[in-house]
Amino acid sequence: PIPNQKQYKSGSGEQMATFCYNQIISFMSVCKSTCYEIAGDLTVKADEYMFKSIIRNLVFNAVKFTNRGGRITIAAKSLSGDSVEISISDTGIGMSRVMVDNLFRLDVQTRRKGTESEPSSGLGLMLCKDFIEQHGGKIWADSIEGKGSTLLFTLPL
Repeated sequence: PIPNQKQYKSGSGEQMATFCYNQIISFMSVCKSTCYEIAGDLTVKADEYMFKSIIRNLVFNAVKFTNRGGRITIAAKSLSGDSVEISISDTGIGMSRVMVDNLFRLDVQTRRKGTESEPSSGLGLMLCKDFIEQHGGKIWADSIEGKGSTLLFTLPL
């Protein structure tokens, strides 16, 4: 069982979209725009602190690797009635295929500085992976170097 489990509903209560918005605002410069594509009736059960840490880390990474004037999109949708897919996309610097393939491996170095020389250790992504897997979900990345990245994860309903 996951401690501190809480339902996040995009239509009522503590709204998923509101939480995601607050995370972006707390990290980004005013020059980056955001977009939300979150279904109105979406609900996910997750440990409150783990869920917030996952969103916070993924949004922070999107901000870190996106140049001023770039765009960050948070989307969430139901998959076949048994899970939710949440994605955080950016129009940032993107990653090579090799980097994407090694992104969640501890034995391979994938860290690099952000667009404004912010440090990066990869620890946040490893924590996200661990938290998501503890909930029975999966995480993966799609990216095109020079165009941007999308980090996606699923959580069971």
